[in-house]
Amino acid sequence: MEKIDIYPFQRADNKKSVNKPLKISVPSLKVFANRARYLCSVETLPIIIMAFLCGRTLLFGELSPFGIAFAAGITAVFPEYGLLSAILALAGYTTVLQGSNLAATFGATALIYLLLGKYHLRFRQLRYGPSAVVLGLTTIIKTGVFAYQGADLYRYLTIFFEAALAAGLTYIFFRAAPLLKLKTVRTFKREERLFIVCALVGILAGLNGWQAAYVNVQRAFSSFIVLVAVFIGGPGWGAAAGTLAGAVPSLTSLVVPGLMGYYAFSGLLAGIFRHFGRIGIALGFLLGNILLSVYFNGPASITSALAEGLAAVALLLVFPVKGLHRLRTIARVSFGEPVKSARDQRIRNYSARKIRDFGRVFSEVAKTIEQVSSDLQTSGEDDLQQLFNGITGKVCADCSLYRICWESEFYKTYKNIMDLLAVLELKSRVTEEHIPTDLQKRCIRLKELAITINCLYENYKTNHYWKRKMAESREVVSGQLQGIATILSNLANEVRLDVQMQEDIEAILKSELAKSGQSVMDLTVVSLGDGRLEVNVSCPSCGGKMHCSKKINPIISKILGQRMTVFNNNYCARKTGESICEFKLHPARTFDVNIGMAKAAKNGGIVSGDNCSTVELRDGKLALVLSDGMGVGAKAAMESSATIDLLEQLLETGFDKNLAVKTVNSILVLRTPEETFSTVDLAVLDQYTGKAEFIKIGAAPSFIKRADRVDVVRHSSLPIGILNNIEVECIEHHLQPGDVVIMVSDGILDSHKDSANKEEWIVTLVQSVITTDPQNIADLILNRAIKNAGGLSDDDMTVLVAEVAAGPVQ
Repeated sequence: MEKIDIYPFQRADNKKSVNKPLKISVPSLKVFANRARYLCSVETLPIIIMAFLCGRTLLFGELSPFGIAFAAGITAVFPEYGLLSAILALAGYTTVLQGSNLAATFGATALIYLLLGKYHLRFRQLRYGPSAVVLGLTTIIKTGVFAYQGADLYRYLTIFFEAALAAGLTYIFFRAAPLLKLKTVRTFKREERLFIVCALVGILAGLNGWQAAYVNVQRAFSSFIVLVAVFIGGPGWGAAAGTLAGAVPSLTSLVVPGLMGYYAFSGLLAGIFRHFGRIGIALGFLLGNILLSVYFNGPASITSALAEGLAAVALLLVFPVKGLHRLRTIARVSFGEPVKSARDQRIRNYSARKIRDFGRVFSEVAKTIEQVSSDLQTSGEDDLQQLFNGITGKVCADCSLYRICWESEFYKTYKNIMDLLAVLELKSRVTEEHIPTDLQKRCIRLKELAITINCLYENYKTNHYWKRKMAESREVVSGQLQGIATILSNLANEVRLDVQMQEDIEAILKSELAKSGQSVMDLTVVSLGDGRLEVNVSCPSCGGKMHCSKKINPIISKILGQRMTVFNNNYCARKTGESICEFKLHPARTFDVNIGMAKAAKNGGIVSGDNCSTVELRDGKLALVLSDGMGVGAKAAMESSATIDLLEQLLETGFDKNLAVKTVNSILVLRTPEETFSTVDLAVLDQYTGKAEFIKIGAAPSFIKRADRVDVVRHSSLPIGILNNIEVECIEHHLQPGDVVIMVSDGILDSHKDSANKEEWIVTLVQSVITTDPQNIADLILNRAIKNAGGLSDDDMTVLVAEVAAGPVQ
């Protein structure tokens, strides 16, 4: 802003006043240029064109409601464009009106802009507010101007009819103007469909009178609209668009509406040849155009008809194919049959309700089984009471000293039997010598008592073992049913989504992939909302050459105009061994994650008991899993591999991470009576938000290398497969580009035996590392750990490193 200093007049007798410059800000040319560039951007181009052409629209040769209505609707919805639309509408009026009619229209438009522009927030909340303003001001101003000139009754009726039309159009433009800035595809409302029709009528009528050599611009553009309609919807759309385009000249020039049949027949004929593409549409339209032109107007009109048809065909051929397919998608979604959409929505809601009901059933069954399992766990005291009853029934019931032992000396006898059971639990069998001395003095059936207790206790242990197994099994089933209930609930929410299949984009992608030599068996494109697309691809196996990410993904990303990433490539044929590869493409995420891993078996062996993996989950999340099986060698490898496989399946299916870990624990507890366990080190990274969630079950600490420090993530708990119930605690961290997550097994930590704090040497080493390459970091840590151990590792060692990097710019 340029500053101009202006010194005001100073009174001589005012001693308190001080000469201070009065600063006035005058906008510079740069500010004006920026505003002009903003108002003339591509985004405002439709408003500019429509405002000027609506101003030029004259109905029946004397009514001009479109310009005022469009300026009023835009001012009420987008006040920043109000002045621009009003000026352009007035510019259009100057080309078709003159004299007092032009002056009255100028005055009405200016007052409407001033009133709606100043109080647009109030009028925006009133459904019919802008329409009432247009009706009132247009009627008052034009009536006043023409009354001053002495108008007749016909003029007053014309004024009122024009004001009423302007008010109705204002309502349509006001309710549907947000369409001009719509970013996503959706079903249009009634007012929005009327807006499109009125906008087309205004544009076509505004082109009236323009001529370029042999070409009538209005007719050429009408023909182009018919051709686009045929491409979008076929013969029916072409005939409808032809009827609309043919009706406009009769509204503007008071001519016989013969052009309606002219354009309708041409559109119908073009639609018949639609299957031959744009060339077929063009040839069909030109054929109908020339035939009817000769029939209605004679051979002399063939030159102009051919010129107008060729101009429309040229516009169709130069129009981008992607734009035409985009218009077809918008038309199918926006003008879809309401009854069908409502019926489909009802079917989706009904299906979602049924799925949710099934989910509730599974949830209730899970709660019931959990309650039964809880009851079984509390039945241990009852079993012990039954053991005492068996002892008294078989040994003491008919004894002469029963009253003394179990009535007079009850507590002593009870304590003596409990002590004997404790000895039995330690030694597995008792004899008369193990019976407490106090009980030996009173009992006359010592040998019988020892034999009976041995037998009954063996039965008690067996029953207790199987009851515990039943309780554990019920807990596993309950957890799995609860997980299924959660999955069904999520599925019900997905079913309720209005997922739109992008068939036009599918056709383009298949065509371009075929031209590039990529064989695709099936391809579907689904709109996920917010402008995001999901592309599902099935293709012949490439034998693990990663054609999905190296060849197919770049082609699809280029066509869609946004970078996509391969999702769910865990089912690559090189892993599954199948002849068909299936994968998905999702929009590129905010963060990329690069993985590095290094492993070494104990004493240089071949089989390591540690295992690690990465799993791509839904919603742009990546799971890092590391597991250390009990011991070393093949058996430990089997345990850790089973743990990771189970976790992968549960997480990919949709189980919550906490429930997945608990389910794996229960399965490992039930799988074998032998003592087996594995550690679980799980990190789930959200590649859209950078949030990292760590779950550690008996696992070694993890490390997060940041720009200025190294954070240690630790949690103490027993490994899975030992206790029936485990508490899963989630530790959250937020990651930034450049951060590195390092997960290690206990063999890495224990390699430095001289250090009291086993984590310290890793923190020191990671801090000194300059590189952020995950594979180099993993190799460096493993080599240093082997060196610390004296050249041969005393335990299996594994390092899993994930580097968080910023995603590429779209």
